[in-house]
Amino acid sequence: MAADQWQRLALTEGGAADFTPPPIELGGGAAGVAFDHFRLLSRAAHAARQTGTPLVAGEVPQAAARPHSVVVAFPQTCEGGTRAADAIALEDQRGRTTAAESLGTRADDISRLVPGLQAPAGSVAGVFGLDGPRAGLTVKVTYREACSGTTEERTLALTSSPAKLLESPMPTRPASDPAIGTWIVVQAIVDHAGGFREATALGGPPELAQAAVDVLSRWRAAPPRVNGAPLASPVVLQLTFRAATP
Repeated sequence: MAADQWQRLALTEGGAADFTPPPIELGGGAAGVAFDHFRLLSRAAHAARQTGTPLVAGEVPQAAARPHSVVVAFPQTCEGGTRAADAIALEDQRGRTTAAESLGTRADDISRLVPGLQAPAGSVAGVFGLDGPRAGLTVKVTYREACSGTTEERTLALTSSPAKLLESPMPTRPASDPAIGTWIVVQAIVDHAGGFREATALGGPPELAQAAVDVLSRWRAAPPRVNGAPLASPVVLQLTFRAATP
């Protein structure tokens, strides 16, 4: 369900003419950029809209629909020249390495993996089977040549911060209903601006579902971030209805 919600929201956001999802910067923007699945879907939707063939939820090509992320490493600049990036991998806190499922080194390959991205010559893009960068991972980039005093490999950290709820007004039960403290479970997507979107009731009294979904339009959160960039994130919430004032 979260994947479907994510897809609908990404296609809606990406369909806007002025929507260009900001990349997640690595190393202050000098070393590369990372795109989570939501950003990739949004870019694909934007590109499709520009060609007059907008993507439709539920009919997105499998290559774009499957959860994945793309990390692009730029070449190093040193000693009056550049050192092309050659390979890219992810490493967890235990030192376990995940190689890219596939690599793109030519400009057209990279723009196919990340629609609309014009990477500098000497870049490499790696595709990973994750819906986005995660806390505790580092990016390991291998270059064809090393700059003086450095190795051919460079490690880039991914720093993250979790979502934080800012405003969460709870719904009130109708005065005619004597029940107190009844709750309902709702699944939604926290978008880049901290709004709760695509809310769907999962469990609880059916007669309370619409009230729970409606109140989420007034909720606000600080979205989770990786290297300072916001991420769209699925959440499951339990809303407790307050008793009506006599």
